[in-house]
Amino acid sequence: MDIKKLLLSDQLNAHDSDFVCKVFEYQFFHNPIFRQWCNLQSCKPENIKHPKQIPFLPVEIFKHQEVITGIYKPDQGCIFKSSTTTSGIPSRHFVADPELYEISILKNFTNWFGPPSDYVFIGLLPGYLERGDASLVYMMECLIRNSGNPQGRLFHSAKEAAEYLLKLQDDKKYLVLGVTYSMLDLASLGYDFDAKEILFVETGGMKGKRKELSRSELHETLRRGLKTEFIYSEYGMTELLSQAWTNGRDDYFCPPPWMKFYVRDVADPFAEPMEEGRGQLLIVDITNIHSCCFLATQDLAELGPKGMRLLGRTDFSEIRGCNLMYGTTSE
Repeated sequence: MDIKKLLLSDQLNAHDSDFVCKVFEYQFFHNPIFRQWCNLQSCKPENIKHPKQIPFLPVEIFKHQEVITGIYKPDQGCIFKSSTTTSGIPSRHFVADPELYEISILKNFTNWFGPPSDYVFIGLLPGYLERGDASLVYMMECLIRNSGNPQGRLFHSAKEAAEYLLKLQDDKKYLVLGVTYSMLDLASLGYDFDAKEILFVETGGMKGKRKELSRSELHETLRRGLKTEFIYSEYGMTELLSQAWTNGRDDYFCPPPWMKFYVRDVADPFAEPMEEGRGQLLIVDITNIHSCCFLATQDLAELGPKGMRLLGRTDFSEIRGCNLMYGTTSE
């Protein structure tokens, strides 16, 4: 199953039900952890006629098991780890083909914002840069490298980033992406960036550094402090190789064609997924072909014609039945 070729030729489509079911069958037979999760629910490939019938693997399992489809070769791959602000155990995503991740990053970004070469990328990533194993840092480094603009930089502090940004004289657009709490730090500095064309993007949440705000409060604070009309957001996670972006005008995330959102009743982890409404967010990400393409997140969301809007987090940390997978051996 040459996912990379399909992605490069713009033929990778998470809305093609027959194809998604074939992906499920492939991962069922080549991913022991995912197969075990399916077996717990008496689910077999011959019984799957639609993606809504596929068991979505709780992302928490990435903290306790090596979720790998096929063979992972350390000399060819890499391992991304999550932050541990809410748990002492980080999630680990074994990425067998980093090039696939880079293609996904670049195609998705280009489709949404235009070519990376149009931008100088500035990253505010305190807490991520120090670790060296964050997928978000990898994404920003990929965008900087492929932009061809050597002025791109990643920073530990908002003040350093602001002072650097003010010194740049390039007649280019700038994209400043930062962890949410660091973007608030940037906004609080009071600098005037009006002379530059800048897209401000927040991602990653507060990480326990600041009081949680509603998205409307957050964006209003950022717009006021950064003196800009639009604030963009990025949705991604360690366990995914794809991202969703907003358009800066509202807070609806739009996934690329190879990624699809569902929601289901938060009170019933075995309820049928829905394509509209509110509930626990479920994600199909075909670029996760070497790990697991079908994930149940801890996020609450609303789906509608405009896309996906985040509502908060579930009030349970581990989906019922997930504990059955902890500490077990693969089948």
